[in-house]
Amino acid sequence: DSSDQAMVIAFNNEAEILQSYTNRKEDLLAAIDRIQPTHRPTTLETALALAEGQANPMRSGLDYAIAPPETGDQMPRTLDQPTGVPTVVHIYSDGRFSDLPDFRPGLLQLRLHVIGQTGTNVSIGRVSLARDEERFDRYEVSVTVLNHGAEAIRNRLALRLEVFSSGQRVDLRQRTIDLDPRTVQERPVAEGRIERHETPGTSTPQPLITFSLADPGRGYVRLSLVEAKTGSPWKDDLAVDNVAWFGISPVRRARVLRIGPANDILDAFLDASAARQRAVVTELRPEGFVQDPVYRQAVELELFDLVIFDRCAPPTMSLMPRASTFFIGSVPPLPPFGAQLWQRMKRMHDLYVKEFLHSHPLMRGVETLQGLSIRTARALPKDAIPERASPLMETQDEPVLWSLGRLRYTDLVLTFPLVVEVDGISNVWNTNWPRQPVGTLPLFFDNVISLLGRYREFEESIRPGALKVIDPGVPVTRATVSRVDPPGFEPVSLEQEVGKELVFGATSEVGLYQVRWGDDGRYLFAVNLFDSEESQIEPRQTVEVGGEEITADREPIRQRRELWPWFVFAALVVLLVEWVVYNRRIYV
Repeated sequence: DSSDQAMVIAFNNEAEILQSYTNRKEDLLAAIDRIQPTHRPTTLETALALAEGQANPMRSGLDYAIAPPETGDQMPRTLDQPTGVPTVVHIYSDGRFSDLPDFRPGLLQLRLHVIGQTGTNVSIGRVSLARDEERFDRYEVSVTVLNHGAEAIRNRLALRLEVFSSGQRVDLRQRTIDLDPRTVQERPVAEGRIERHETPGTSTPQPLITFSLADPGRGYVRLSLVEAKTGSPWKDDLAVDNVAWFGISPVRRARVLRIGPANDILDAFLDASAARQRAVVTELRPEGFVQDPVYRQAVELELFDLVIFDRCAPPTMSLMPRASTFFIGSVPPLPPFGAQLWQRMKRMHDLYVKEFLHSHPLMRGVETLQGLSIRTARALPKDAIPERASPLMETQDEPVLWSLGRLRYTDLVLTFPLVVEVDGISNVWNTNWPRQPVGTLPLFFDNVISLLGRYREFEESIRPGALKVIDPGVPVTRATVSRVDPPGFEPVSLEQEVGKELVFGATSEVGLYQVRWGDDGRYLFAVNLFDSEESQIEPRQTVEVGGEEITADREPIRQRRELWPWFVFAALVVLLVEWVVYNRRIYV
């Protein structure tokens, strides 16, 4: 009624006050009409925090009931602690959010009004993409399909995989799947309380569905649930989780700064990486590189991900770049020797690799280094080895490959050159690593580019509502984001200063998005639901907030009715009657 005040808060994983306190019903109804559906997950805590902040007063920093006197001739005074306003919070939801046992509602009186009916739903729960370890030109896609309903699904549902390249579909697969029903477990957790745990059903006989597909280059994968017999889209009570996407086009190229003389082995690999769009390589000559403006920027700003020092090194640690490094035939100027460290290192000859650290990520995929020989190398002195150091490759004499920690960067040190100059002839191989064991050197270089250079060939999907950092691996100040599938999304332009990240926040709906910059720069990323709790759409009748259970109201909301209009109407009737009687008497 007119003495009430109400406000409207809309919430998903965030909360927003759409209408502050008012007694104007038309304003409240208009605010409700402005609420738009999204695909974001649901969190109640932010909405309750907003309501609590409006109803309960801010707590004072003083925990005293009596304030001390400000001067000696004043008496202590009592602090009037704010008491707050008792407030009824009506929560309209299906109850599919996490319980809040630690939240203190204060003066909030919570009432839950359950929205929705019991429904059935099947979802694509998770998709993972990995390059085939045996065939580099193929990918392996693994999919988990979940049944959130109480009944099994047999011979009716199929999973369809579509592969697109340059906007055209180049592959189509479809596989019929059977799903077990969800299971429900109940166990008592306190007196009179039962905890209900629901586990979605998975496909049988294997819970993981896998596909092998050829590398589409610049492309993407779309997975969808369809009717097994007709191929039409699968119909259930929540369609948003029946489709998922995965962008495969290279996402982020490694920003590499290469410093050093000609090196046939290293240059061949870097040229191939650039051709495969795995790296953007900038080259500097070793003579006077410290004074080069490009290198000075590398010391001051994070303009590169990986700096390769081939048979050269900066003179002091203060001139090390703000990036991970790879020293080949040289070492960082580590204390206490500094720039003289390489000259002080013990020389070693005719070495062979005895063992290497299989478990280190830089050695991923390297099965053996048997037969790898080195003509000349040097040993890192023990008093120059920093605390964060790991030997990755050991010979019969000393380790020749080290991983050193520096701030949040990694300095990889190979204590032997790949090529040397012999009798005036340059680019003479100092090791047989490029030939024996076959394929291990390119694989090792690939790991260096991926891990230290931060190269990514595909982007992990994000959930609706998450911020997306646009990080293409090249200096970008402007970019445009559009949605490829499904259509109907207005492109968003992003701008940022040099050295700062571009951030895209309009991810409230699932789909496949494309980022474009410059003339030809682009990559794809996906927004997928992948949330079992959101895909379970059967309403909850009980939620827990502040250690208390709140059961859904089954009665209509009772509200006070204003009686004064009836009294006014009665008085008006009396006045009309008296006026009629008065006029009749005068007439007679």
